[in-house]
Amino acid sequence: MDGLTSRFLAAFNEIERLFKSKQSVNRHKTFNELVWIEFNRGSIDRDKREYLSDVASLRNLLVHGYGNDKISAIPTEETVQEIELLLEKLTNPTKLIPKFLNSVACCSLYESVGVATRLMRENKFSQIPVIDKKGGIIDLLTTHTIALWLAEIFIEHDDLAENVPVSKVLKFKEDNHVHFFMSQDSTVGEALSKIEKAIARGNVFQAVLITQNGKKSEKPLGIITASDIPMLRSES
Repeated sequence: MDGLTSRFLAAFNEIERLFKSKQSVNRHKTFNELVWIEFNRGSIDRDKREYLSDVASLRNLLVHGYGNDKISAIPTEETVQEIELLLEKLTNPTKLIPKFLNSVACCSLYESVGVATRLMRENKFSQIPVIDKKGGIIDLLTTHTIALWLAEIFIEHDDLAENVPVSKVLKFKEDNHVHFFMSQDSTVGEALSKIEKAIARGNVFQAVLITQNGKKSEKPLGIITASDIPMLRSES
């Protein structure tokens, strides 16, 4: 067996072994079944699922070809490097923290919307977490919600109410505009998978709020927004 094929199959076997160990498999499952389980668990995204399905087809072609003494294909160096890189990422996935560790600007539920919007404008934020007195996250205030509130103000009052508390503005939030919480130990692949699934359900993704254990009541350690999705893809 040539060197490229040996490296390819070694990486493939390690990925299969990794999936089996994570799933505590006690009966035979095909490689594609293992891949779908990882996808449904959110540990790999759609692109990785489709790529691994193609990889399984190539693996079968290589194994059966050598088994019948009919070599019909040899993987290229690029193909081998790609699966080896994926193995490395699956074995040592990038965690959300420290990758997205940052000082997260927040506003209070009872702070005026004027203070909150100024903070957003000064930092060029399109969303900002709303916290309680203990620093736990209550909700997410977005420019979209503020725009809907402003429209209501113009229609009903024909003026601006800068001193209105954030709590009243949050009532204009739309149900399909979603954010969710993830723990600091979650991986970038898990975050990307969760975002993609939310979008596939017809939701508008706003943010991932990262806390120590992924609980709403905890202080924010970092935030992921739509602009970070390309980075998630490159790291996953």
